[in-house]
Amino acid sequence: MGKKDPNAPKRPLSAYFAWLGENRNKVKADNPDMKHKDVTSKLGKIWGALDEPVKKQYKDAASAQMQVWKKKFEVYKKTEEYAAWQREKALEAPKGKTKRKKKAPKDPNAPKRPSTGFFLFVQENRAEVKASLAPEDKKKVTMVTKRCGVMWKECSDEQKAKYKEKSTILKTAYNEEMGAYKETDEYANFQQTLLEFKQKQKAETAKEKRKPKRQLQMQSESESDSEESS
Repeated sequence: MGKKDPNAPKRPLSAYFAWLGENRNKVKADNPDMKHKDVTSKLGKIWGALDEPVKKQYKDAASAQMQVWKKKFEVYKKTEEYAAWQREKALEAPKGKTKRKKKAPKDPNAPKRPSTGFFLFVQENRAEVKASLAPEDKKKVTMVTKRCGVMWKECSDEQKAKYKEKSTILKTAYNEEMGAYKETDEYANFQQTLLEFKQKQKAETAKEKRKPKRQLQMQSESESDSEESS
């Protein structure tokens, strides 16, 4: 999975995952000898058998939370942090035309990845940089980000070290949180979801590779039928 934007609003849980969080421990306690994957399967069957009015409560709540998240994300997309993140992604993206692959799902329960030293620098200096710009440039996110980028390059190694050190401290705390999170059922359930996604992608890739061979076979059969009819 690719890196997640550490400053973006956290996407809300789906109806199923919200229900899962409330019922997983009970099902696990009722079936202490059951393997994790079997517990996950059982939870899926229970969810599938729920009355629609019950499901609707979770779906309505998830929908409402999603609408709030979308509004927050639209606001976030106008910030310098978002623009800087897009630039960082562009720099890391491979060059050349490649077929766009479906993105792997993101774990909604995982700890949020901390900001890099540069992003911490941007957060600290954004207001000052914005105030220094001409009135017509204040609302231009790219102008603020570009100015911060120039300022960052002009910083001494000692100045940069301050932000990098803070980022390292945050990263250490994140690693500890992530280590604890990997012991949870939420993490295990997501790994199963990720595995299913990868298996589906692998099957689709294999299917795409078989297409040319099948097309050649059909063409050959068509030409053979044409020769026999003549």
